[in-house]
Amino acid sequence: MTDAASIAVTGLYRALVDALPDMIAVISKDAKIVFVNDAWERFGRENGSPNLVGARVGDDYLRADRDDAVDNPSPAQRARRGIADVLNGARDHFALEYPCDSPNHKRWFRLQVFPIPGTADFNAVVHHEITEYERLRGALRKQQPLDEISSDGSRVPTVDLAPRQRQVLELVAKGFSNREIAFTMGITTKTVDYHLRTLKTKLGKHRRAELVRASLARDVS
Repeated sequence: MTDAASIAVTGLYRALVDALPDMIAVISKDAKIVFVNDAWERFGRENGSPNLVGARVGDDYLRADRDDAVDNPSPAQRARRGIADVLNGARDHFALEYPCDSPNHKRWFRLQVFPIPGTADFNAVVHHEITEYERLRGALRKQQPLDEISSDGSRVPTVDLAPRQRQVLELVAKGFSNREIAFTMGITTKTVDYHLRTLKTKLGKHRRAELVRASLARDVS
């Protein structure tokens, strides 16, 4: 690839990442931020740069409050520990859902941290907003606490699900593809297929959309 073509491709990658709604940063193994996209910078400007989101290029991403509470760690502390584990190779992926309220309304985000394929020293930090998912799940919980209502109006007892099955069901409800579920959980796509078949059998559902509805109506977190 010529230098001109390489520059053009780099610019295209930057434009693509900037077009995404998720807040994305790249951090080095020593936790220094080397890149942030437009959504990240915009969130920082609009929300006063809270600890978990909005830090700038050159900052230490793990510079947040160093209070290492054990019994009841804050989301910021849990995030810092999980990110540190990814940076030092103790785990290959970290994910955390956390509240990040604005002055006007409640918000929820899902944090994911993982090594960038093809590089030895850089990791991606992605914050994806899941507020609408949490609102819908909360509303359905109030109407149908731990079970569902059948077509004739009677209650259907909650089906016991294994932890892995509950996690797959939750990720399906969040719109993850089978490949994304496999990556997030550290399993193969064949294993994801197996869990989905088991879920459909246990819950009496036949389509993916029905699994989403079942997930939102249950406490699967």
